[in-house]
Amino acid sequence: MSHQTNPSSSLSAGERARLLQVIREVSLKRGHFVLSSGATSDYYLDLRLTTTEPEGARLAARALLAEAARCGATGVGGPTLGADPIVGATVGASAGTDHPVRGFLVRAAAKQHGTGRQIEGHLAPGQRVILLDDVVTSAGSLLKAADAVREAGGEIVRAWCLVDRKGGGREALAQAGLELTAVFSVEEVLGDAPTSAGGSAPSASTSSEGPWPPVTPRVTVDAILELVPGHVLLVERKNPPHGWALPGGFVDEGESLEDAVRREIDEETSLQITRVQQLHTYSGPDRDPRFATVTCVFIAAAHGEFHAGDDALSGRLFPMDALPSDVVFDHAQIIEDFRSGRYGISPGQIR
Repeated sequence: MSHQTNPSSSLSAGERARLLQVIREVSLKRGHFVLSSGATSDYYLDLRLTTTEPEGARLAARALLAEAARCGATGVGGPTLGADPIVGATVGASAGTDHPVRGFLVRAAAKQHGTGRQIEGHLAPGQRVILLDDVVTSAGSLLKAADAVREAGGEIVRAWCLVDRKGGGREALAQAGLELTAVFSVEEVLGDAPTSAGGSAPSASTSSEGPWPPVTPRVTVDAILELVPGHVLLVERKNPPHGWALPGGFVDEGESLEDAVRREIDEETSLQITRVQQLHTYSGPDRDPRFATVTCVFIAAAHGEFHAGDDALSGRLFPMDALPSDVVFDHAQIIEDFRSGRYGISPGQIR
């Protein structure tokens, strides 16, 4: 019997620190550079030098393959040339595992000869795929590739990159219904790099407990809206995981939890919160099938007319003791905790 390996675990702290070190050593350049957008920068990230280097390619492939396993994606691909070496390394690394993936590459435009294809490789209608690039700045290339993949019938479950350069790409992808997972932020890459051109990059910053900054769960907020006594408002999710959920989402940098829950309710439901109170914080390591999250749950009173927006396809009031079977995350347990008064707040206390 052939040996099967499990690709679903993320990079260990040591592997992540090593991949960061490789990026700093071979891909980070200091000087004066003009970017494709026309903007200038005092550094440049040539990540193809990392993804075509043996250890860099191996670690990048491990990170992407773990993400594919978590998302249930059976395909990985992206715009040529940035995605090319990562796709090849990941497809190869998946052989012999319990989650093999196939790869595809997206040209800037359909070629004018041969098959006339814009997408090369393996992409089937309805296939769940991760769309990737080595670095994301404004995400223009990824957005064009997303149009081509969707036109071909592919279901994009995640956008992915090695480094998020914080140039508005994450926000642009979100507007297109795509959540971006980045292995590193540009601040992490630049954090311990020398400021003068030509210097040698030091090893990744580590402590006895792992890399610095530490790798921590993502912070979210969710809201229980009891608009009708004994009933809770749930929204139908547009993006994976599909199903019914409490309205909510991720907390932005520089945003308080209270501001975040008000913003998320406005974006997903168009309702305006008039009163809010924290219920409990949920931090189970498996509460989100995509990645580790911690959510602060609020009980809120709101007014206005419901209109689904952002990540919500629709909304509906459900009796708290008769929820649909496809409630995602741990939201059914959250609602039951509220219904039973487990944390000191019961239905009817906030109107």
